Amino acid sequence: KNDVEAMYKSGLVEKLDVDRMAVTYNNIETEKIKLSNFVELSIQLLKFQMGMPMQQKLAVQKVDEANIKQLATSIDKANFQYENRLDYNLVSTQLNLNKLDAKRYKWAAMPTIVAFGNAGYNYATSEFKNLFGSKYIFSSLWGIQANVPLFDGFQRRNKLKQAEFAIEKTKNDLATLSQAIDLEQEQASTNLKNNFLALESQKTNVNLAQSVFDLSKKKYEAGVGSNTEVVQAESALREAQSNYYGALLNVFISKIDLQKSLGLLK
Repeated sequence: KNDVEAMYKSGLVEKLDVDRMAVTYNNIETEKIKLSNFVELSIQLLKFQMGMPMQQKLAVQKVDEANIKQLATSIDKANFQYENRLDYNLVSTQLNLNKLDAKRYKWAAMPTIVAFGNAGYNYATSEFKNLFGSKYIFSSLWGIQANVPLFDGFQRRNKLKQAEFAIEKTKNDLATLSQAIDLEQEQASTNLKNNFLALESQKTNVNLAQSVFDLSKKKYEAGVGSNTEVVQAESALREAQSNYYGALLNVFISKIDLQKSLGLLK
């Protein structure tokens, strides 16, 4: 913008070029303010999601390509166990409960023997004044009660079958969940590799766009290039940089997905 204004004062460009550059400059300033406000709003939203007080300060760490690669390569996939996943533990707990339920119905067919006893003293008289003056009467009752289930209309057998069916269904759910976890890990690992390749490609594009911009600027400063060429090269550079940061974000997200599939996020 300053260069175009200086060139306009020297009579090298028209007033239209100055106005066009001023519009571009104002749009960039407006976008900068919007992005700055969006960053602050995102931090407040992050505090809300983590249950932090809004007044508490939250330092956001900047992550670059080197840190991303270090974090991604440090993920331990060799020692994975299905028990690390919370959803797998929930289904395993349900399986144990179903087994206990079936065992309960099996033991319901066993005979039961119960021993009982009761003893006490009784006072009896026709007049209240002689209630505690008369001799007490001791009484007791002792016995054993045996219950042998003979026939319950096949109710216990049907409940036992239902409990066994529930066990088999939960086993199938557990096997299906294990396959889904394996697939999720493969997808997360593949996405991480592909996003790393995309990151390298975008990094190459940034270097190329930077070279084009540097060359266009040198030509412009030497008087053999146009200002439009410099603006276009700079726009292409900004677009390449934006694509690079988008690829960097995708790598970070895929790393989180891989950690989630391995049960490393608690």
